[in-house]
Amino acid sequence: MEFTALGDNINLTSRLESVNKYYGTYICVSEKVYLSAKDFFNFRYLDTIQVQGKDVPVKIYELVEKFRELTFEEQQLESSFMDGVNLYSS
Repeated sequence: MEFTALGDNINLTSRLESVNKYYGTYICVSEKVYLSAKDFFNFRYLDTIQVQGKDVPVKIYELVEKFRELTFEEQQLESSFMDGVNLYSS
């Protein structure tokens, strides 16, 4: 038997895999994956990108580590990072 995976999700996954090179990341996921897994893993928001073949821009996140409570310093760093992302986006 031979199986082939086709469809929108596979195309998006392929595009996100190539985005890793641009952002210097190892695992980049869409917002849909982020929302499904955010209780199990820590993520860092990266950007909103226009993916070839999609009409709507896609929010992308970097998988950072297995979920754990962030320290106060890490929470401050994440907040500062998001402030920078918001300034960059506006």
